[in-house]
Amino acid sequence: MSEGAVSPPFSFSCSVHKWGEYWVRSERPYFFVLPWIIGFVLFTGGPILATIVLSFTRWDLIGPPLWVKAANYVRLFRQGSEFWTVLRFTAFYTIFSVICSVGWALFEAALLNARKARGMGLFSFFYFVPAVVPMVALTFAFQLILHKELGILNYFLTLLGVREGPNWLVDPSVVVWIVVVLNIYTFYAGQMVLIFDSALKEVPRELYEAAEIDGASRVTQFLRITLPAISPIVFFNMVTATISSLSTSFTLLYPLTAGGPGKVTQAISLDIYHNAFKTFRVGHACAESVILFSIAAVASFFMFTTSKKWVYYEV
Repeated sequence: MSEGAVSPPFSFSCSVHKWGEYWVRSERPYFFVLPWIIGFVLFTGGPILATIVLSFTRWDLIGPPLWVKAANYVRLFRQGSEFWTVLRFTAFYTIFSVICSVGWALFEAALLNARKARGMGLFSFFYFVPAVVPMVALTFAFQLILHKELGILNYFLTLLGVREGPNWLVDPSVVVWIVVVLNIYTFYAGQMVLIFDSALKEVPRELYEAAEIDGASRVTQFLRITLPAISPIVFFNMVTATISSLSTSFTLLYPLTAGGPGKVTQAISLDIYHNAFKTFRVGHACAESVILFSIAAVASFFMFTTSKKWVYYEV
């Protein structure tokens, strides 16, 4: 090379520059999701792993956790354990709550879509009140309505000639059905009405007109046209209602019955709170939390597996 000529730039700087551009293009998207990742690790993933680990320990929130292996699970499932009563009520409450809430929401949405129905707009407003009213306030209102001495329900029964109304929240044979029925007037039940209402509006009217020409009754149209058309929405609401019944039952049961009388209305979510923050058996409560998570996972897997036989998606 002749004197005075400028030497080409060192190739290393070009490589660094290209690598920097590639890193910016490939890694920049991760910065946008980094807040969610941090939140998931700190508030969801981390607590889940901690719960699983603590379920194998004995801990009272004061001293250090003591490793006891599977002793908490053995204690829960041993013969004569009160946990079996809790499991039976949880299964009963979840199954009938899902049936009642999904069925009632679909019935209300069908009424809202009926051509000759009047006053449905006002009725839907009152039915959707739980979506904007705190659940605790609703449960206190239910307590007043069902009170044996001051409740308006027993007052109406006296007008019908019943001298002494039942004690709705104390009678074990009645209270289990009361909490199931009240579950249809909760937040997610109101949400399901809106979802069903939107789904029913998307069903082609030509199908109903063709069915009417063929002489199909309203019941046949509902079973053969409406249900298959909205089956994905029914499936979605069933899954969300199942998970909500398992996880949010505490919000309804604790202010209303506190698990009583006895442990007749003690769901797993309520039992977890009792063991963790009243008797300070945190390991025991964590074991119940793992069991509750497993029940929700198994129930969801079962519904997803069986949905192939009755859920119809557009091709």
